[in-house]
Amino acid sequence: MPTVNLESLIYDRTTDDLVNDTDKAYIDYKDLNRVEGACRELAELLGVSIQTKTWVISDWRTESEMKRIRDNLEKLQKVYESAIKVKAPTAITYTSITQANGIERLLHDAWMTYRSVTAGRRLLAFTLGTAPLGNREV
Repeated sequence: MPTVNLESLIYDRTTDDLVNDTDKAYIDYKDLNRVEGACRELAELLGVSIQTKTWVISDWRTESEMKRIRDNLEKLQKVYESAIKVKAPTAITYTSITQANGIERLLHDAWMTYRSVTAGRRLLAFTLGTAPLGNREV
């Protein structure tokens, strides 16, 4: 499956995008692949079991597929529930830019929280008992 750059998530759609008819104003298979790819990558990093799909241009968004994506979002959100302020929508309809932004913002926030937590672990990591500590020999 293709790898997604988690920094490619789009959560800044505006009414100007709708008025100016930009690519960000529409949801297509490429957007679904970006969301699915981000879910897959985060799930691997966080050790969460989810089901993803690679979309093609001829695929139709079905209620069951949107429910599966929503379930994936909820599973990822639960890992850092207290740190992620955006919640998974009750149903994914992609009928507003607010919902589209929220879905990708949730994934972005989960990723940023993961990066913050793992950076802290690296800073605090050390091995006890292998080097002198102060004026003591081990």
